[in-house]
Amino acid sequence: LLTVENRLHRYRRQLAGMSDPVASGSGQQDLKRLIKEFTENRNTIILAPQEIVYKEGGIPRFLYYILKGKVKTIKTHEDGKDLVISLYKKGDFFGYIALLEDTPYKATAVVMEEAELALIPREDAERIFERAPSMIKRFVRMLAENVTEKETRLLGIAYNTLRKKVASALIHLQNKYQQPEAAQFSIRISREELATVAGTATESLIRTLSEFKSEQLIKINGANIILLNPAKLEAIAFH
Repeated sequence: LLTVENRLHRYRRQLAGMSDPVASGSGQQDLKRLIKEFTENRNTIILAPQEIVYKEGGIPRFLYYILKGKVKTIKTHEDGKDLVISLYKKGDFFGYIALLEDTPYKATAVVMEEAELALIPREDAERIFERAPSMIKRFVRMLAENVTEKETRLLGIAYNTLRKKVASALIHLQNKYQQPEAAQFSIRISREELATVAGTATESLIRTLSEFKSEQLIKINGANIILLNPAKLEAIAFH
């Protein structure tokens, strides 16, 4: 958080005196217009599930914007186990931390379901940041939110019981991916992938999912998991 604060101060000094089309316009609507201008008419790529967008240690060349699909970023331990760091959906930017920090990627980005990504070259991203400080504020805000979310999740992975970990992972996925019009949340996800989100072994995850199913908290249909009682799952996760 201190790093985020220091970067905010640095960007404010660098951008002092620059005109900001968002700040001088109608606020949120102008920000949406600017994001649209920022992302449309870009080169796009379509990737299948499990394809890698970029690898940890790679040099950032693009800022990515999700037009369709889901993407996760993961860290891999030396023993080969993966831990999900962040989840992204349609309408999200990702890959911006390395751009803001001017460092190699600190995680690997992997497609969860078929995704269409808009590629914003690094030079274009830097120009739009210079032209519109409000865009910098947006990305720094997202960075701060990610830091808080990661701290909470990692604390839970370290100290929560197995039931709490799995319930928390399911609620986390619901909060990220549920469609507003959907009556129930359903997600197609492999057990191995869900285990990396929960921060537990696949075998332990499967046993806990079976418990939740017998308690009628979830319904399992192949790779699909449907939350039947999200309120009870949330109570398990956070109480």
